Amino acid sequence: MRRLLALAIAVTLASPLVAASRVPPPDLLGLTLGMPDHEVRARLERLGKLTEMQPEAGGRKQIWQLRHKRYGTLNLRLNPAFELQWCTVYARRGRLRYTDLGDTTVARKVGRFIWVWNVPAAAGRAAYQVMARGTDPVFASSVALSAPLTRPPGAEPPAAPADSIR
Repeated sequence: MRRLLALAIAVTLASPLVAASRVPPPDLLGLTLGMPDHEVRARLERLGKLTEMQPEAGGRKQIWQLRHKRYGTLNLRLNPAFELQWCTVYARRGRLRYTDLGDTTVARKVGRFIWVWNVPAAAGRAAYQVMARGTDPVFASSVALSAPLTRPPGAEPPAAPADSIR
């Protein structure tokens, strides 16, 4: 009984440490980057209805209206091979906290209410990026899943000057 109690206490104390390194999963509503069009369609037909398809050079965009408690609309782009290139879901008001996606302390804050998680490649999985945006400090308005955005060499933003007291 003491061992069980000690284990329960250890798990309780360790859980904030596990949560502190939590990054968003590599999927959004079950969609993963590189997923073929027929799998994307099969998944989304269970969640909503295709409302618009826009052919583009080398692929196409789609807009879906969702029947989901958290999300209302989903936009996606398929690449020339008709595989998922990126997707963005738009949250229903007050339904998606930034912290529901991942630990914001490990995300990069790139705007007032914009957090970006760049997740490196791991065994059998490509690197990906999740970006959450909103107009509220607690609730996100949208979440995007894409390949990590990279800057060309030499295009890094200049470092901010250090504050000094003079």
